[in-house]
Amino acid sequence: MNKGVSFCLLACGIGAASAADIRLAGPVSGLLYNRVARAVQPMLGVPGGAWLGAPVVSDVDWAVVAPDGRQALVGRGGEACLVRSLPDAAHEGIRLGKTSRAALAAWNLESSAAVLRTEAGLLLVGDVGLVELESPAGPVSALAVDGSGKNVLAITGSAVYLLSPGLPPRLLMGIDGGGAVAVHRQSAFVAGQNQVFEIRNFAEPGGAQVTPLHTARDGLSDIAGLACSRDGRRLLIADRGLKTVVIHDLGAGAPAATIELDFVPAGIELVAGSELYLLKPGGGPAPFYVLAGGPVPGVYFVPAGGSGGEE
Repeated sequence: MNKGVSFCLLACGIGAASAADIRLAGPVSGLLYNRVARAVQPMLGVPGGAWLGAPVVSDVDWAVVAPDGRQALVGRGGEACLVRSLPDAAHEGIRLGKTSRAALAAWNLESSAAVLRTEAGLLLVGDVGLVELESPAGPVSALAVDGSGKNVLAITGSAVYLLSPGLPPRLLMGIDGGGAVAVHRQSAFVAGQNQVFEIRNFAEPGGAQVTPLHTARDGLSDIAGLACSRDGRRLLIADRGLKTVVIHDLGAGAPAATIELDFVPAGIELVAGSELYLLKPGGGPAPFYVLAGGPVPGVYFVPAGGSGGEE
């Protein structure tokens, strides 16, 4: 248990928009963190005609919103907090202690647990309470939590580790240039610079099975991020080098579509409270780029204000 943990109302330290300030006009497509505005804002409208609404949480240095859009890990003034009851105006939360501005955090798809890298180490937040995890050797570049909320995948530049409360890190595999991970149920997907691997039964002692994923006919160049669809049927792979997103059908074991981009994706992650994926954060004059991965996938830009359109 983190000895520095204490309960607090976020009105004490993190700006929460008042009920009078929140105007959710039109359908809410999800929640995004606007790094320039330093606020979590609703994406209003539909892809191709969306814009950002008034903040629901403001005056924060960083934020990672849970997939269900109801919780977020946020930081302000070097301190991390778990925010609950989004997008309501009256937020309450838990202070999690000191952390750096460039905090690394990730939620599981079920929105039941999150992992956070702090100055003191790694902290697991969820049904198990607030638990400090033993960190693996080397700097951690990516994190993911499984559906049970009890197991964490930690990626360094050369290895993949399983972290569980009260246990030392367990090496799952070596990897060259590891930098991305996604988890769905008992399978983890990890990426090196130009290859993706599936690790099945990763939480079972001695039961992990590692297989390479055949993701594209022409290979991959520089993987920026991985994301599993909510139903677990597809793995989305953002590639910096080729400026593409590969939608891999896990059932068929082959790519279902490759989307060409005219910008370099910074990564890929689910937009909270939606079926959309964020490819490139925005803010100020720079738009957000989101992917609608339905039957006819499309990439759209969302400006910080005004209406959006298709890219």
